[in-house]
Amino acid sequence: MCRFTAYLGAPVIVSDVLYKSKHSLIAQSQHAFKTEYVLNGDGFGLGWYTPEISPEPGLFRSIRPAWNDPNLKYLSCKIRTHAFAAHVRSVTQGEVSLANCHPFHNNKFLFMHNGDVENFSKIKRYFCAKLSDQAYEAVKGQTDSEHLFALWGDKMSHIKEPHSISDYIKAFRQVLETVKELEKTHKVSAKMQVSCVLCDGQRLFALRYSNRTRQGDKGQTLYYALGVNHETQAGYYYMDYEKSEKPKSLLVVSEPLDKEHSHWVPVKANQVLLAELKEGVVVCKVKSFSAFK
Repeated sequence: MCRFTAYLGAPVIVSDVLYKSKHSLIAQSQHAFKTEYVLNGDGFGLGWYTPEISPEPGLFRSIRPAWNDPNLKYLSCKIRTHAFAAHVRSVTQGEVSLANCHPFHNNKFLFMHNGDVENFSKIKRYFCAKLSDQAYEAVKGQTDSEHLFALWGDKMSHIKEPHSISDYIKAFRQVLETVKELEKTHKVSAKMQVSCVLCDGQRLFALRYSNRTRQGDKGQTLYYALGVNHETQAGYYYMDYEKSEKPKSLLVVSEPLDKEHSHWVPVKANQVLLAELKEGVVVCKVKSFSAFK
C-alpha cells in the first residue's frame, strides 16, 4: 500500500520533513516498515499551500519513484509552507499514470489515501452514477481513491456553508454509506480498508477505518505527532512538546519518521483525527468514528 505525510502548523521547509529523517517519506518509498508493500515507487505527489498567493494549493506529481526525482528535491527545498500533503504510491488499483498519483485536488482541498475498496471495479459503474456531472467529468484517473474524493466533494456541496470540520466527517460517512449500499444492492463484496487525509490549508481530517473481518486486518496504520518545534538531529525527526506550551505543529503519517522515539501517537482502527490551525496554534483531537448509522 502507499505511504504519506501531512503537515499543519508553523511554516517549515518541505524538504526538511521529506528528506532529513532516516525514515522520512522518501526513505519509506524505498523501504517501508509497517506494510507488506515495502517498495512505493509507482509515482508520488506533493501539494502545498501559499495563502498569500491563492487559497488553492500548489501541486507537483510524477510517475517517477520519489527517491529518483531530482525535481522533487530541488523544488521541496525552496518551498516554505504551513501546510502540505505528500504521498508515495504502490499500485493496487489503476495503472501507473500521472492521473492516478495522489494527492488529488479539488478547489482548496487536497486528498490522499492509503487502502482500498475491495472489488471496486465491479461497482465502479454504479458508483459513478452517484456522481454529479461536474464531479464525474473532473475524475481523470482510475483509482477508487479519486472516486471517493469526488463523491465527498459532491456531498460537501449539499452541506450549508460555512463548513465546519465536523462536516468533513459527515460527508465522508455518506461516501462510505454509498459504498455499503452498492455492495448490498449488487451483491458484491466491497469491504473497505481506509487510511486517508483531507486538508484545506487550515484544517485537517485524517481517518483510519476498516470494515473487514479478517483477523488482524484493522486498516492501514496512521500516526500523529504534536510539537512546538520541529527539528532533525542525528537523522531523527523530533517534534518537541511540553505540556506548558501550546502545540504549533502537527505531523500525520502512515508510519513514524523514526523508529527509536515514542512521541508518535497511533490512531487506532475506526478513529478520526481532527485538527485546525487557529492563531498559530494547532488544535487537535481524536474521536471514535462510526461509519454507518
